[in-house]
Amino acid sequence: MQKSPDLKFKYVKGLGDFIACILHSKPVGWLTKFITGRDKPCMQCNRRREALNILIPFRMWKWFFKDEDDLLSNLAAEYRASDYKVSIDYEKKMISFSKAYITHNK
Repeated sequence: MQKSPDLKFKYVKGLGDFIACILHSKPVGWLTKFITGRDKPCMQCNRRREALNILIPFRMWKWFFKDEDDLLSNLAAEYRASDYKVSIDYEKKMISFSKAYITHNK
């Protein structure tokens, strides 16, 4: 399974992202999956992640990108490469993405 693009250190916006990247990295990810039974963060983990990002922000992404628009463009490109539908709002500095799964019942 391919790692979610937002779980890469180059997109870290704060402590929450940093912790999520560590918990889902190769050396520790197997233990996280064993304990939680999930490959990806759940909704509660994502809320905690956002709260920690707000409380303790540090922009690790500035080491990789010239500005926030460049960050959003690169993140959107990674999501598109993973077959997500992506829209970017540069004014609000937000990205939204979705992936639809179609299953056929027999």
